[in-house]
Amino acid sequence: MLWYEAVWYFVGCAVLLGAVSALLLHGIFRIVVLIFRLDREPEPKPKDVPARGHDVKSYRKTRERKREQAEKEQAEIDARAQALANSPLLKEALKQISGDPVEDINSPNRRKSRPSLLDQPIIENSDEEDS
Repeated sequence: MLWYEAVWYFVGCAVLLGAVSALLLHGIFRIVVLIFRLDREPEPKPKDVPARGHDVKSYRKTRERKREQAEKEQAEIDARAQALANSPLLKEALKQISGDPVEDINSPNRRKSRPSLLDQPIIENSDEEDS
């Protein structure tokens, strides 16, 4: 037996085994396709319906209109609150209830309820002993 004869046997068996396994797999996949009807034509896509609703311009206009309306309402609320806070009748009523003079809300010399962070010193902790 020559050395190339063994190679021919090996190559021949590999080709035969490959062909048999390919035919077997082809048959299995063909059956699966038939069982699950995977070879049907896909259903036609529905026609594209043009988009309805807002485009960018109208959306921006609507948003701007809502923002202006909200600003207008907030300005009205602020004006009412300012008028109510400056009302002499309200100040007099508060004086009678509390017995203390009521300071104007907008007065520049009005004391803050608590100091701001800028008024507080920064204290750094360190583990080193000061010598």
